[in-house]
Parts: sequence; structure tokens; C-alpha cells
Amino acid sequence: MRLRAMHNPEASRVTLQGLRDPEAIVRATAAAAILSLSPGESAANLIPLLNDKDEFVRREIAYALGKTQNRAASVSPY
Repeated sequence: MRLRAMHNPEASRVTLQGLRDPEAIVRATAAAAILSLSPGESAANLIPLLNDKDEFVRREIAYALGKTQNRAASVSPY
């Protein structure tokens, strides 16, 4: 959460590893923490997690994707 508060792309890059953490709360928190990256980079790292096994994580990922305002986040594969 402290890295998120920095609003710094380098701090956000450090939190990318949190997206692969075994703990759901860490993955969910990391989703918001990477939003200082470019919208495209954020979306590219978040989209794969829409298939996470944990509903809470999927919800936080979807919210973070919306915050990116990246077109890739809104394109449906269907």
C-alpha cells in the first residue's frame, strides 16, 4: 500500500510481483498499486488475472482495469 501511495511508475513495477502472490489479498492490493504504470502496461498485466480463482481478486482486477481507461480493457473477446 505504501508503494501505491508513491504514485511512481518504478514503485508500481516493484508491485508487479504481487500479482503472482499465492495470497488473494496481496494480488488484489497489487492490482491497484500498479496503476502508476502506463495504461497499456497496467492493462497488459491485469487482463490475465481476470481468470483468477478468487472472486475478490477478479473484482479488484476489473475495477483496476476500469481505472486504466485503456481500450484493451473494454474489448470483449466474444
